[in-house]
Amino acid sequence: MSQLRVYINTFDDRNVYSGFVEYTNDTDESSLQRVSQKLDNNQFDVGVYKNTNFNLALKNDDGKFSEVGVTQSIFISKRIDSIVKITWQNAGSQAICGIAICGDAILGDEKIIFYGLLNDIATFQNIRDQKIKFSCQGLESIFQRVETNYSSLNGSDTISDIIYDLLNQTEITNLMTVSAGNISVGQDQVPDSIADLEESTVKEALDKLLEMSNSVIYVSVDDQTVYVKPRSPGATVDYIFYGQASNEGSENIIDIKNVKTGLNRTFNFWKWTDTTNTSKDQSSIDMYGVRKKEIDSSLFTNTTKIENILTDYKDEFANPKQELKLTSILDNNTVDLFLLDKVQIDYPTVFDPAPDSDLPLYGKAVYGTDKYPFGQWNLTIDSTKSYKILGRSVDLKNNLITFDLREI
Repeated sequence: MSQLRVYINTFDDRNVYSGFVEYTNDTDESSLQRVSQKLDNNQFDVGVYKNTNFNLALKNDDGKFSEVGVTQSIFISKRIDSIVKITWQNAGSQAICGIAICGDAILGDEKIIFYGLLNDIATFQNIRDQKIKFSCQGLESIFQRVETNYSSLNGSDTISDIIYDLLNQTEITNLMTVSAGNISVGQDQVPDSIADLEESTVKEALDKLLEMSNSVIYVSVDDQTVYVKPRSPGATVDYIFYGQASNEGSENIIDIKNVKTGLNRTFNFWKWTDTTNTSKDQSSIDMYGVRKKEIDSSLFTNTTKIENILTDYKDEFANPKQELKLTSILDNNTVDLFLLDKVQIDYPTVFDPAPDSDLPLYGKAVYGTDKYPFGQWNLTIDSTKSYKILGRSVDLKNNLITFDLREI
């Protein structure tokens, strides 16, 4: 039986984080439902990944989680931006030497499911049940509350260098690790002007830079490191999911739904707004008709650079790529899968025997006597297909994990 733990890191009287303390026993676990991370592209949006907001309910009959100024409160300086960490362990209790039973005890560290900030703006308390409810947000929510350090940005730098300087601010680096080695964009060009980044928040500036470089950003929940990457997945397969009737591995797929051809995210005619700059995929147009998408930005005016951006998007989205949601058991393998990881699915068809017949076996079936089986062909996924993870949602209540996948 898995176990969840809840930790909170509050500020001391110097307004400095004082360290994590466990408050699992004070938590209403029914408030811990789904925790999601996804790249911000529901239909076709490009930008900062988002960690789904969720409510954390805590028992407050002793005033432990009351506002600053209440004697019993653990919050001394402020409540907002206290760090909330939720971990999952694939065991009901920790394995202790001399007590753990071989074959029954499960060895494994606590896996971080959520690491983010307490948002005190939406806090409320009910007197009847003496519970206080907080809204929790991912670390990336701080990007909306930090001003762009425009004077520190160099207009002759590439986009990746500008993103690094943008993120390398104390308010951000106090919460997460920012390294130039973890910032690699799809189209790393020098903007023609960065004036549009002035008087903006970090999130607003990131959205513009990410769109013009065809890149995505996310924060690892394991080590709170910021990653900026092109849309391409890793080179190696991180995990294989096995479905019904698979001969390659034990079935670990609970459900597959929302299977789409990918036509909804197919764009074969890219145009820079109010210009003649375009990039087209004629074979895709011949097959699916014109599916047009316009983008533009004051960051770029040079025709060659604009065409590079349009071509990069066209190459990624000109043809349909299957998308689906896959649900599996939350275990030590699936919990480690994260955004842009590369996975495969072995989901063969199931064969039913013909009426009044057994399934014919190779080497035993008699030609002219035995009958071919009937295949359930409504969904078959070949294991040679690879997918990248665009999002994941952890169902803490039912011990399940769901991935948004896009074919590579």
